[in-house]
Amino acid sequence: MVLLGEFRTLYHFDKLGSPSFWGMMTLGGVFGFAIGYVTGLQIKFTSPLTHNVSGTAKACAQTVLAVIYFEETKSFLWWTSNLMVLGGSFAYTWVKGLEMRKVQEDPNVKSGSMVRVRN
Repeated sequence: MVLLGEFRTLYHFDKLGSPSFWGMMTLGGVFGFAIGYVTGLQIKFTSPLTHNVSGTAKACAQTVLAVIYFEETKSFLWWTSNLMVLGGSFAYTWVKGLEMRKVQEDPNVKSGSMVRVRN
């Protein structure tokens, strides 16, 4: 802040004493903490790859929804690339769901490979 002279900007900021400003800042901090906590849980219980795929799908879906909401015009390649991301994320989720279902049905199946149990 010192190097870029932002103390002067902060000093002249007219909403610094506003309760609504600090309320929104606090709310943003609480939601930011919650997102970080849930991200940690998602990685703990799934995998970093699954977290990355879901984050990419979320960002892509938000982008597509924003374009639709603001009635923007995008090229065919833009739509194709976003639909490929969403389709790939869906396919990943579907395959992981099949793997999880297999493990639930037969506990000897682990990550798509058979483990032989000797009797």
